[in-house]
Amino acid sequence: MDELSLVLFLAAAFFGGLTSGLSGFAMGLVVSGVWLHIIAPDQNALLIVLCGLVTQGSGIWRVRHAIEWRAVAPFIIGGALGIPVGTALLTTVDPKVLRFTIGVLLMIYSLYSLARPALNPVQSSVYRPDAQALCVGPSCADCRHLVWLRPVRKTG
Repeated sequence: MDELSLVLFLAAAFFGGLTSGLSGFAMGLVVSGVWLHIIAPDQNALLIVLCGLVTQGSGIWRVRHAIEWRAVAPFIIGGALGIPVGTALLTTVDPKVLRFTIGVLLMIYSLYSLARPALNPVQSSVYRPDAQALCVGPSCADCRHLVWLRPVRKTG
């Protein structure tokens, strides 16, 4: 990997981590726009999975006491069914088609985000914006509460 590719790779990783740290998701989409031009799709997928395990795992670990397993079960089942399908598709999809498709999806989502109406803030007695909203990077597991804007009952 030459110097320019390394700089682009690390910059994409930083902005992907920033996105994941602030919103709790979307690191894969952010980094794929650049990484798919530098590394192979299977390497891209592996790195996204590893980064996701670290960032999301640290966030889940901090809120493990408040997890409602019945509410989470559909997502676990969907992931268990979708991961093998996605893995199988990686071996058959043309990298050029994948790059183009990810690029189109990113452009469509960006245009949607610019055109959508403003959303009203969520009102809750538990949620309050604080200094945690300013943290940067994937090491900020405390920002996960920004995604799950529902009251969390303290058990102790």
